[in-house]
Amino acid sequence: MEPAHTRAMKRERILTRALALAIATCLLPGGCEEQPSIEPSRGPGIADPTTAPTRPGTEGTAYLSTEMTQMYHALARPEEERNIWDAVNDYDLQWRETAFFVGMQRVRKVQPLSAEGLKLLDCPSYTSLIADPGRYRARPIRLSVYVYRLIKLEPGKDFAGSRRWPVSDGPVWRLDCGNALAKHPADEPLLVFCAFDPSSLLGKPYQVNKDGQAIYKHKEAEIAGIFYKIYRDMSRGDKSKGIEPELRSYPVALAWQVNTALSRATPPSVDSRLIAIIFIVAAMAVAYLILRRTTKPPAVHRVRRRTYRPLRTPEMEEELAKQQKRRNQGDQEADIDPLLKAASEQYRKEKGLDHG
Repeated sequence: MEPAHTRAMKRERILTRALALAIATCLLPGGCEEQPSIEPSRGPGIADPTTAPTRPGTEGTAYLSTEMTQMYHALARPEEERNIWDAVNDYDLQWRETAFFVGMQRVRKVQPLSAEGLKLLDCPSYTSLIADPGRYRARPIRLSVYVYRLIKLEPGKDFAGSRRWPVSDGPVWRLDCGNALAKHPADEPLLVFCAFDPSSLLGKPYQVNKDGQAIYKHKEAEIAGIFYKIYRDMSRGDKSKGIEPELRSYPVALAWQVNTALSRATPPSVDSRLIAIIFIVAAMAVAYLILRRTTKPPAVHRVRRRTYRPLRTPEMEEELAKQQKRRNQGDQEADIDPLLKAASEQYRKEKGLDHG
């Protein structure tokens, strides 16, 4: 039969291999790491919504859920509208182009997406929008922003109505925002327009100006909409801080959804498999410690040695000390051991050698 400590070592090896196997399984490709989509891809964010796949097996794309399919159908553009979008001018001082009203009519038909649906939308960086606006034109996108100002714009009063947005279609709301993913959000401004009043979603403003503009202090929100253009305008500046107005570029989005409960892809959420591996490692570590404690090899008891005892008595030590003293004084007799001398004299007496 094997000794107890040998069996314990075997169990420890088995436990260690099981732990390594569990960790390796979760670290395989597609395991615990989540792959957020930050830059645009050729998946859900395709330029033409009419070409979005509705069933598995479509080349180069993934299966779309029902809500995503409905979104693409609502955003589908007839041929004449494509020409309108192609005619959009970036980096100019006009935000009310024909494509603005066409896009607003499209986004008002889109139903709000679920949290999972929002994650499927492209989330382009601010730099990418500024550098290549044509790449994202009319595409569904998701933006994480800080809302600073909410302005209500009435057709026929704040902007001229048109046949594509008559006065009967009602007002639009403009949100002045900053990029929430930037180190300094105010340095990366954005404009968002929507056909619904988002004030109930944004909550109570910090203050309301005389002209009815609602001011917010870094109200964080998530925007789902389509990208429109790059608009240029003079910033407001701040005389109290010595900041002069300057000409700035503003990416413009037309939104169908404003959320204050964020489901952004950056930073990525913790994957359920990652949580599972943490629990597995913790459980196996506890099992390992219990196994070590319950299967310790028997302790080896050492035999206690007796303390050393000198063979010479104190009397003998004293006599040897006297002999050493006499030896140092030149006494030759001190070289003879007293016991040997006594034994020699006794022998001589027995043999009668002392008569002569």
